[in-house]
Amino acid sequence: MAIVVTRTEAGLSATTSFQSMNNQFASSGLSLVVPSGVSQISSIDMGVSSVATGADFCSGFKLTGTALQEGDATFMGPAVAQAASSGTGVANCVVQTKTALSVTPGNTIDIQVAVTTAATIDASCTIQFE
Repeated sequence: MAIVVTRTEAGLSATTSFQSMNNQFASSGLSLVVPSGVSQISSIDMGVSSVATGADFCSGFKLTGTALQEGDATFMGPAVAQAASSGTGVANCVVQTKTALSVTPGNTIDIQVAVTTAATIDASCTIQFE
């Protein structure tokens, strides 16, 4: 049985330091406890966008916490390149990665996001447990 969990951030002043994603759209301040009956994270989907004209950055997503049996895992997320004059130029800002990260049910995971160049972003991350 697959269990899917999503976390989001809207209007985040992202920097080169990882920041926790603890919202799910209108719900905020959420923690993520690994559900019972699962043993691994089988995939991670990462999305990011920026409303700033001329914003260029690469994003990274990090899974950290006591539930990860092999320690922290950091993933390359989407890159954003927007033309300075029009603000357009993003073709696809979603990255999906298959994984086999062992987890301990009942323990916590923190999903975090960072960017290579500071920008105001919206970000979402979905992880699938199996």
